[in-house]
Amino acid sequence: MNSREFFNKYPSLFHLFYQQLQQITSTRSLIESLSSSCLFAILLILHHLYPSPLDGIDCSLTLDKLLPFVIKCEESPLLHIREHSSKALLVLIHHDQYSTIIHQQINQLMKQSKNNIRQNTLHGRLLQINAIFQSIKKNHLQFTFDLSFHLEEILSSLQWCIYQNKCSLTQYCHLELLYNIHRHISSNELIIKINEYINYILKNADKSTIGIEDLTRILTRLIIRLENVEIQSKLFLFVEQNYVLLKQFY
Repeated sequence: MNSREFFNKYPSLFHLFYQQLQQITSTRSLIESLSSSCLFAILLILHHLYPSPLDGIDCSLTLDKLLPFVIKCEESPLLHIREHSSKALLVLIHHDQYSTIIHQQINQLMKQSKNNIRQNTLHGRLLQINAIFQSIKKNHLQFTFDLSFHLEEILSSLQWCIYQNKCSLTQYCHLELLYNIHRHISSNELIIKINEYINYILKNADKSTIGIEDLTRILTRLIIRLENVEIQSKLFLFVEQNYVLLKQFY
């Protein structure tokens, strides 16, 4: 069912969703509250709708009103809330807004240093960006950087996500972002930076942390995409070491 049909059928739910999302995301303490059953239920329902071509004509039911609140859910300490916010986000934006939202989210990341952003927020924001990229791929759309954005500046500003970050889960999400960018933009500097990151992670990654399997998958995809034969042997050793470590736990 599309969003317009759903909220025309249940108009009171739209206003309830708006009030609840506005209240829950009004402060960091409320977003980080473990009492999240209501928030999860709202995101789950939104996730199972799809955009209507008529959204926005009736301003009382436009889903744009919910957008900033769903984006704020990126700060939740609960993984399933962050994951469902990235899926619900796609219901609230039209295809022609994809590039704008990606630029806004990347710009927010570039403004924050590693000391000023929590891992949960970093993970949630990267999930949302990558979800939009996946929808771009699914719908055979094209992404282009705004003229005010420079790839070199993005790579420089966000390299701490790999070099000064010990979390395999957010390292994976950052590499996923670079993978998605590489699908749309041909850049030697991007290729060089990705290869640097791959070598660094293969050498320094903590193989016992959460997210190491996802990290291994994106490393494999990047090496295959870039056709980097020289690093393949290092990847095989990395995977073998992970397998041995996993056998110790299971």
